[in-house]
Amino acid sequence: MRGTQLRLRHLLGAAALSSSLIFGALTFASLPAGAQSAPAASTAAMSCPDLSVANPNPGDNLVPGAYIISGEAFDPAATTGSGISRVDLFLGLRDEGGTILGSAVPGEGTDNPRFFSVEVTVPEGFNRGTSFAAYALSSVSGQETTVSFPVFVGTPPKTTGLVTPTPLPAAATMTNTCAAGVAAPVAAAAPAAPAAAAPAAASTTGTSACPVLSLANPNPGDTVQAGDYFISGSVTDPAGVSRVDLFLGQRDEGGMFLGSATPGTGSSPNSFNIEVTVPNLQRGVDFAAYAIGANGQQTAVTFPVFVGSESVNRTGLATPTPVPTTESTTSSCM
Repeated sequence: MRGTQLRLRHLLGAAALSSSLIFGALTFASLPAGAQSAPAASTAAMSCPDLSVANPNPGDNLVPGAYIISGEAFDPAATTGSGISRVDLFLGLRDEGGTILGSAVPGEGTDNPRFFSVEVTVPEGFNRGTSFAAYALSSVSGQETTVSFPVFVGTPPKTTGLVTPTPLPAAATMTNTCAAGVAAPVAAAAPAAPAAAAPAAASTTGTSACPVLSLANPNPGDTVQAGDYFISGSVTDPAGVSRVDLFLGQRDEGGMFLGSATPGTGSSPNSFNIEVTVPNLQRGVDFAAYAIGANGQQTAVTFPVFVGSESVNRTGLATPTPVPTTESTTSSCM
């Protein structure tokens, strides 16, 4: 009889344990996903803007006065336009009390929604090294990307014949708010190692082609009168051409932006003609035109011109050296 009672107790205890396990499993399954101990699936990372600065460059000397800042900014998540509300530009880091130079909006005044160019005034009184900083704010996600690098503002000190001053570093730093919600410094990407040689030469047609650009007016060595002036030429590219940017002085050395021309505004689908306003520089300078292909490739044509009214030699002395008439062509395909 005692043995029978013990067997009954074991059976009842096992049944109760099984019921508890089944009830617990059902209860766990009915809990919300966030309340279960299993790890929740990770959400997709928010996209941060892509930002690059074409002018200035790390280590550049910024002279006080009017100065052109340019570059590109876009959010990969944007379905139309650049997805960037603005790019704020500073001397000195913004969060450390930097001096704001201005703001640019990608796509303003150009057919390229990612390109920005704005004329700012570099203040007097710095005459020292500082940081240039650009902040791109996404209108899609609210995230921000920063590019900063050292520049010298003012007139660099002259060498005394003793030790040469230490040059400014030429490295840029990029940070963004996408790294776990905290700005995480990322060293500027080093140039990629050359790819292994392909069995055959790469084709220069289609998406890898560079624009072919030629200028009809002005020409190397021309005198460009101040005021209203027509610039014309032609440009072709199998991939298509988005625009031709025109500068007095090379763009990446702080040149003065004159305007952008679009192929088809001249006498043929490949020609362009645009009226710009030329300032009275009264000196020689490089004229520079940059053809931007729809595939992102670029061709630049530069040559010297004289802007203003050349003085007449009435002294009977040596004739002034004429402006050189050589032209240089570079492209991103070379």
